[in-house]
Amino acid sequence: RFPIAVRDVAMIVAEHVTSAQIRTIIEAHPMVTKAEVFDVYTGKNLPPNKRSLAYRISFQSTEGTLSTHQVNQAQHEILKTLEQETSATLRD
Repeated sequence: RFPIAVRDVAMIVAEHVTSAQIRTIIEAHPMVTKAEVFDVYTGKNLPPNKRSLAYRISFQSTEGTLSTHQVNQAQHEILKTLEQETSATLRD
């Protein structure tokens, strides 16, 4: 009913952290309707035993159109939870 806001987020995680773990944490947020991994990178420019996972995250509200501030806040909350639970960091 209300428009979806989409954000792409890339993060660096330890190799043992699964994509499913990250997705479960992202999709637990009440504003997230879907999270899909679209890129996995290992190699140059990453610390040893780390990899980059990039997700396309869809945000939506059942109560109205989301503002940029609301989406930014939700993304911040998700990244904070990911950092606490998996030591993920946002990739530059």
